[in-house]
Amino acid sequence: MNDVARRVGDRWELRFERRLRHPPAKVWRALTEPEHLSRWYPLTATELDLRVGGAIRFRDEEGTEVRAVITDLAEQSVFAFDEFDAETGTHHARFDLEPDGTGCLLIFRHRFADDEWAGQMHQGWLGCLDALGTALGELDPLGSMDVVAGKPVLRFRRRLAHAPEKVWRAVTDPAESAHWFPAAIETEPSIGAAMRFRFGEERHDLGGPFAEGEVLEYDPPKVYAFRWADSVLRFELVPDDSGCLLLFSHTLSGTGTTGDLPSVARQAPGWDACLDLLGARLDGRPAPAPEFLARAERYVEEFGLGRGEVRRSGEGYELRFERDLVQPPAEVWRTLAEGDEPRVDGPVPVVFAHGYAETGEVTAVEEGRVVEYAWLHDGVPAGRVRFELREQEPVGTRLVLTQTVPSRLAGLRATALAAWQTHLELFFAALHGDVRCPWPAERTERLRRDYTTELDLGTVHETGDGRCALRFERHVRHAPEKVWAAITEPEHLRSWFPAVVEFDLRPGARLRFGVTAEQVRRYGMDPGHVTEGEVLRADPPRLLEFTWGEETLRWELSPDGDGGCHVVFTNVVGDRDTLAPAGAGWHAGLEVMVAQLDGREVGWSPFDRAEQLASAYA
Repeated sequence: MNDVARRVGDRWELRFERRLRHPPAKVWRALTEPEHLSRWYPLTATELDLRVGGAIRFRDEEGTEVRAVITDLAEQSVFAFDEFDAETGTHHARFDLEPDGTGCLLIFRHRFADDEWAGQMHQGWLGCLDALGTALGELDPLGSMDVVAGKPVLRFRRRLAHAPEKVWRAVTDPAESAHWFPAAIETEPSIGAAMRFRFGEERHDLGGPFAEGEVLEYDPPKVYAFRWADSVLRFELVPDDSGCLLLFSHTLSGTGTTGDLPSVARQAPGWDACLDLLGARLDGRPAPAPEFLARAERYVEEFGLGRGEVRRSGEGYELRFERDLVQPPAEVWRTLAEGDEPRVDGPVPVVFAHGYAETGEVTAVEEGRVVEYAWLHDGVPAGRVRFELREQEPVGTRLVLTQTVPSRLAGLRATALAAWQTHLELFFAALHGDVRCPWPAERTERLRRDYTTELDLGTVHETGDGRCALRFERHVRHAPEKVWAAITEPEHLRSWFPAVVEFDLRPGARLRFGVTAEQVRRYGMDPGHVTEGEVLRADPPRLLEFTWGEETLRWELSPDGDGGCHVVFTNVVGDRDTLAPAGAGWHAGLEVMVAQLDGREVGWSPFDRAEQLASAYA
């Protein structure tokens, strides 16, 4: 989210940036189709002639007509128009869409002449853009997911133009469910009845847990629930004026490759396809064309199933990705190797790398299962990359990708995570026959920024006396002595520390924290306000601990053995309500501090940056 209000000549421009988890084609419909535009735009669109020079007619709440003319148009990319208002003059609105993985980046600009409306306009558009997000979710709805007691729960809603009794028969009669459910069912209509599931046109019985179940609820024509292996499926029908609302949930086991979180990438789009078949069956329509890839990519993006995680490991970190693939291991291996079979001491085949790091030689191979190789930094081995293909029940492959990163190269983690996520997104599409070129560098860069923010987020811990502590870790490529100066000397502190203070580094020394000029300007704080504190411990250049009012701040600096420094900063607060603003504030301040240590130009205010980060700490 990046919102700006500024003057451009004699006009005001409001600029809003939103990353949306919806493809450009879908957002385009919400921008240009009157029915969908009216659901979030501040005026009701009654007519829209989609061409440059075409007219748009709006109507306000009082029924007054407002006219507009389209000034720029590029399919699924640019939509701009001039809107004419009798009171406030001409307003220019422009929407730009840029593809971003399976979603897109929306940039919206609004220019107008009357600056008295700027604040009101800004707040109004914030609400409208929130409504746009809601409208997009309803335009082509995805299922939702909760995790309850460690178990993923998928929920789907379908409004059906049929009486509950008709839908009930389609859901519970095995002869009818065979047309849309992923298995043929044998059972009796009563609670406690055993169930048997068979698969494919030949009605194969796989045996074991995947073939067994039990009816748990049976209340015609309202509720039908049953156990299938170690998961629970529940159908609820709610009558409405035009038919009924179908509420379907699937509670997964939370364990194994049939019911853990990564398996949602397969389960969710699969149920979407089944429910689409059910709707077509009820309507008497032909079966819709399957859209597994597009749906799966949206669910992976929506639920964060493609994101990597970072784990502490020995003297560094392990980056880890786990992806659910529907193809068997042999097919996944062939797609990875592309005819260039990896061999120990040989070069790394192209599809096993992403180009953002130098590769060494292959160090281990288990044909069809495992490839491991060294990655290099400045020509020297720095860690390992490992691809592992595991069997997945009941079908497919579980791909596990890991990369080790030493502590001294912690700053490379965000780039590696972004590159691997992009790589696996492209590989996932290729497995479904969609080979995408060139490499989407903008997508990788946006992911890198996301991961950078995520990795830098502070964590919250409870202290022994019941208070809460915010903890931040940073790895910087500067010696502890240089970092010590940045956290203790006034000429460095004034650019990022949220108070005016001069340190007397003797334990027991009293400290006085005054407000900054920016705090006076922004928040109207009393320029004479002072908070007192005390130095508790000082061991230059390794440890500094002091109080600031009722809070305690602690800095720990440790050399990394390679000329850099590992920084741990802890802020113990007394009031839990201050955690969010304190977290955003310290995060922003540390960004400025590190940038200055690196010699990078700081063209932003830590106060503005803290406002941008507020939602991440809410």
